[in-house]
Amino acid sequence: MHSLSFGGKWGPLIFPLLMAPSSSAWPRPRGGRSAPAVGRRRPKAATATIGQALLSPRPLCARIGSGLVPAHGQPWRLRSGSALHWPWSQACFSRPPSVVVSCAGITRDEFLLHMSEDDWDKVIAVNLKGIFLVTQAAAQALVSSGCHGSIINISSIVGKVGNVGQTNYSASKAGVIGLTQTVARELGRHGIRCNSVLPGFITTPMTQKVPQKVLDKVTGMIPMGHLGNPEDVADVVAFLASDDSGYITGASVEVTGGLFM
Repeated sequence: MHSLSFGGKWGPLIFPLLMAPSSSAWPRPRGGRSAPAVGRRRPKAATATIGQALLSPRPLCARIGSGLVPAHGQPWRLRSGSALHWPWSQACFSRPPSVVVSCAGITRDEFLLHMSEDDWDKVIAVNLKGIFLVTQAAAQALVSSGCHGSIINISSIVGKVGNVGQTNYSASKAGVIGLTQTVARELGRHGIRCNSVLPGFITTPMTQKVPQKVLDKVTGMIPMGHLGNPEDVADVVAFLASDDSGYITGASVEVTGGLFM
């Protein structure tokens, strides 16, 4: 099996957690102290949070690294990306994360005719503004330090094709695609790549809330005949985080089993 190359990078920031790969190539923390051994501490809360944030706690860890360091902060409650966790991480390490993955997402489903403005605002604030704040903070830190990096934003296939009862969610995920492509254009000259991943129906707590009749209908529309697994998304994220995708930016990679192609 081909091993992905990360070129001694540390990261990524899996919102809202900071992860680091198993590598002795970690940058040294400020003050000259040795970096903590990866995996030496793996808080249960961190594992639980990343499970909620990026579909499952383990797939991406297995492909990039197993060290989890909590990074406290919920960007939809912050006024500025600068108030995020970069001051915390840069106080401990000599450079910012070189791989950033933004994957915050909530749903407040309702038909357009009945959707409240509050439900619209909440979804946009988390799904779109949250990713904007993380992306902006990461870009500012990387550009100011002169470091190259890879920013990966989790969108959704419904951001491309829409979905009944999800006006707010579809709009927020479509916004993520546009944001990602614009960031790719702006930051390419700084050696910073930005791509988005568009999962289809993946077996997660979010899809577990969907009625079985609906899931059966959707499954029948998927050429591959089944829902995706978290590992399917994690594999693509790991590839986009690695040096193997070094000439890919502004892309929207669908992980749908062929749904809506």
